[in-house]
Amino acid sequence: VTFVVEPIKYLNQQLEKSQYFFSDIKKEGILLYDSGEFTLAEPKDLNSEERRQIAKDDFDQWFPRAIGFIKATNYMLQDNYLNLAAFQLHQATESFYSAILLVFTGYKPRLHDIEKLGSLASNYSDELLKIFPRDTKEQEEIFVLLKSAYTEARYNKNYRITEEQLLYLTKRIEKLKSVTEEICTNRINEIK
Repeated sequence: VTFVVEPIKYLNQQLEKSQYFFSDIKKEGILLYDSGEFTLAEPKDLNSEERRQIAKDDFDQWFPRAIGFIKATNYMLQDNYLNLAAFQLHQATESFYSAILLVFTGYKPRLHDIEKLGSLASNYSDELLKIFPRDTKEQEEIFVLLKSAYTEARYNKNYRITEEQLLYLTKRIEKLKSVTEEICTNRINEIK
């Protein structure tokens, strides 16, 4: 079970845009308590062009951001800032998954766990399951280094990652970039 906690203003904005995640909760949810202080907005019927534009806007925000993190990784590698490079790769991964989730669902949970985000995103392409193989102990260790880089690479003085591990991860994230671009572009073009 994952709790989703959002401010009422954000919730109403998403309802007004007929964001399906929040619209479904309003339609199918069970009210446990009503303080009477807030009123939920009514979902607006969006036409296909509006739905396509929202998906495109989300993609145009998150996909270039991920590419920027990859570029920052390359800079960090050149100057031997290995831990910071790992953090940048984590951010790139998180941003690609965010792009996928927003294009396909209109919702991105507020979390930084790339394993959970990847699991959610993999509902939209089996190719995503192949991005970070964990068949060997080494592959598992490298994924754990990436997953923990969000905090550990920045704050834990004992966090260590090698250039070789970073280059391996960079190749995997370049594959994630390709899959993300392909499936998101296809999805945006399919919205009718």
